[in-house]
Amino acid sequence: MAQVIVKKWGNSPSVRLPAAIVRAASLHVDDVVELSVEDGKITIIPVRAKEYTLDALMAGVSGENIHGEIDFGEPAGKELL
Repeated sequence: MAQVIVKKWGNSPSVRLPAAIVRAASLHVDDVVELSVEDGKITIIPVRAKEYTLDALMAGVSGENIHGEIDFGEPAGKELL
C-alpha cells in the first residue's frame, strides 16, 4: 500500500500514482481507467480492450447477418491474392 497526498491540478483535486503501483497494475501513461467509489473507497480499474477469438466471432455469423462477396476492384499494389 502506498500513501499519497491529494493535490490541486487545474481546478480539480488529483493524486499521483507511484511508479511501483503503476507497474504492478500494468498501467501506462494515457491508459483509460474507470473510477468508482464504494463505501468511501476509491477504486481505479484499467479498461482493457476485449479480445475475441476467431471461433467466438464466427459463432456470431448466421444466415441472417452474413453479407455477400464484396468487390474491391483490381489490385493497386503488391497485394497477395
